[in-house]
Amino acid sequence: MSSAAILQRDGTRTTDDVESHEPRFRRARAEDLRAAVTALATPRAPRYLLAVAGEWLIIVLVMILARRLHHVAAYAAAIFLLGARQHGLAILGHDGAHRLGTRSRWLNDVVAQVFCFWPLGVDMHTYRGLHFAHHRHTNTARDPELAYRSLGPGEWDLPRSPRGVALRFAGDLVGLGAREVLRLMSWTRPPRLTRYLGVASLAAAALIVTASTGTLWALVLWYVALFTSFAAIYRLGRWLEHLGTDGTHRVRMPRWLSWLIAPHNVYHHWEHHEWPAIPSWNLPRARLLDTSEPLLGVGEVLQHFARSRPIKTGAPTLDEDGRSLIGAS
Repeated sequence: MSSAAILQRDGTRTTDDVESHEPRFRRARAEDLRAAVTALATPRAPRYLLAVAGEWLIIVLVMILARRLHHVAAYAAAIFLLGARQHGLAILGHDGAHRLGTRSRWLNDVVAQVFCFWPLGVDMHTYRGLHFAHHRHTNTARDPELAYRSLGPGEWDLPRSPRGVALRFAGDLVGLGAREVLRLMSWTRPPRLTRYLGVASLAAAALIVTASTGTLWALVLWYVALFTSFAAIYRLGRWLEHLGTDGTHRVRMPRWLSWLIAPHNVYHHWEHHEWPAIPSWNLPRARLLDTSEPLLGVGEVLQHFARSRPIKTGAPTLDEDGRSLIGAS
C-alpha cells in the first residue's frame, strides 16, 4: 500500500493514503481530468534543455573522474554509469520524439536528434514513426515493438524467473548486449541513406576530435558502455513496460533505482500511454489523476514473469479488436 498526494478539484493535495479513499475519489471527474491533463501537457524548454545538458555534464564528469583514478574498478563503474546516462539520453530523446521538449518544433527536433539520438546511433524521425505506431497498436500484431523483439528469437520468452532476467542482465553487461544494440539500430534504420549522414557525421567528428586531442579513450569508453551497460539497462526497461501483459505495467520504484535504470520517470509508463502528451517531468503528477490501477514494485513484476502463461518472443497479447489473447495470468 503506497502513499501519495491526491489531486483535488481546487488543485490542492493531501498526502493521505490513496487506497483509503472512497471510490468516488479514485478517479477524477471527466471534466476535471481533461483540465488537469491539459495543464500538465505543456512543453518547458528550460526544463528539457537543462535535463539534456545535465546528462551530458554527468557523462563528461564520469569520464574525467575515471581517467584521473585510472583504475580498473573506476573504469568498470564509469562504464555502468555511462550506460545509465546514455539510457537517460534515450528517454529524453523519446520526449523529443513526442515533441514534448520545447514549444518550438525546430528546437525540439534539433536537440533530441543531435544530443540524444545521433550519439546512440539512432535516427529520431525513423524512431518517431515506429513509436507512434506502437502507441496506436500496442501489444497487437501491428505493434512495431513486437517486430523489434522478434529480431532476437527466444530472448523475450515467458515465463521467466527473476534469476533468468538477472542472468540476461548480467550477460548484456559483459558484452552479449551488443547484439541488442545492433538490433535496435537495425530496427530504427532510416528508409533513405541520406538520413544516415547525421549519425555518421557525428561519429566521424567525435573520432577526429578525440584522436587529435589525445582523448580517444573517452570515445572508447562511450562505445564500450553503449554495447554493454546501456544494452543491459535498456532491455531491463523494456521488460518493465508491456511484457507479459495485454496492457502496460504500472510500476513504482525508489528514486535511486529509477536514476540508474528508469530515469526521467520512464517507469511511469502506464501514465505515458494514458496521456502521451504529458512530458516526462509531469508524469508523477499525472499518476495522481487515476489511482484505479495498482502500482507494482519491480520484484512484483519479475514474479509476474515467473507465473506468466507461455508467451513467445514477439507474440501479440491483444487482437485487433482489443481482446486479450492471454487471459488472466
